[in-house]
Amino acid sequence: VVFWLQIVFFLLALALVLAINGRVAIPSAQIWPALAGVGLLAAAGQLLMTRAYALDTASRVATVRFIGPVWGVLLDVLFFGGWPAMHVWIGGAIVVSAGLAVTLRQEPAREQG
Repeated sequence: VVFWLQIVFFLLALALVLAINGRVAIPSAQIWPALAGVGLLAAAGQLLMTRAYALDTASRVATVRFIGPVWGVLLDVLFFGGWPAMHVWIGGAIVVSAGLAVTLRQEPAREQG
């Protein structure tokens, strides 16, 4: 599933780039190591998320995925000096609260059998 999903998205992105630009720009050689690193980390992350969904409930795993935007805002503040607007704070509070509620709630007892 992980492999074919990436292939489909690659083909869709390629078609979109060709439709908009008419050609594909090849990056310079100095950018290739960074692109390879991003690709490997993204593939590893997707494989780990797929494994996590197999090992735990979807609601718990999805909660962890929702923390990504919080990291994005934090890194934007630290590295680029961007300070979030009020709607970002409100949305972040909703996401973090919902994640905590799902994570901390009592799981119903499962039947063994």
